[in-house]
Amino acid sequence: PFNTYEESEEEFFSQFDGIEVLPYELCDEFEQLIQNKDYIEAEKLFISISKKRYAQNNNDGNIQFIEFEDYKKAFPLLGLKYCNNLGLLNERVESFKNRFLIL
Repeated sequence: PFNTYEESEEEFFSQFDGIEVLPYELCDEFEQLIQNKDYIEAEKLFISISKKRYAQNNNDGNIQFIEFEDYKKAFPLLGLKYCNNLGLLNERVESFKNRFLIL
């Protein structure tokens, strides 16, 4: 269907420009799952945000990279509040900058 409308194809794929981040408030749960070697459940805690939203939060200082020894890879931690029912909220977590993040 995109052979005729190249613009539609670009528009369609632009909707999938997400970057996986871990909300700060899920960090303790993530750490516990990693310690229990439950990597699949730990990966489910990541959420996808657009590249634009990622860039804005990075500029605002709401993104930090964290690495757990048992996980073996660094990933972005997002310092905005998160609610399981509502999703990502546009409110900064107060203790985000106060915690030692490279574990």
